[in-house]
Amino acid sequence: LEGEGVAYDIGSYRDAPAGLRIWCGSTVEKQDLEILTQWLDWAYEQVKPEPRGPLAGEPRTVLLATEKAFAADAVCKITKALGDAKYTLKKLENYKTKAELLEGVKDVDAMIIRSDIVDA
Repeated sequence: LEGEGVAYDIGSYRDAPAGLRIWCGSTVEKQDLEILTQWLDWAYEQVKPEPRGPLAGEPRTVLLATEKAFAADAVCKITKALGDAKYTLKKLENYKTKAELLEGVKDVDAMIIRSDIVDA
């Protein structure tokens, strides 16, 4: 990229895993970052691995279990991220008992939980 004159010093730190370092400041235009992130999305789509494992390609359900409410903005972002991944979101909001939580997790593949105490 440096040879093309489009990026300089973007490698990750020598002691860090492989990655990109993107410096931003007053000399970097917002539009340039938008173009960069669109290019990164495209590049990832070209090389991302196929889903693997016994459930690859199968529908997934994620439980959002809250003993105490999440911020509405956080729930919106979680909903969008899961929707983008084509996952189904199941909500268990303001549960009060262990039995309610255990019932909620019966048929899900993953869980996001907000609680002071979780045991089973």
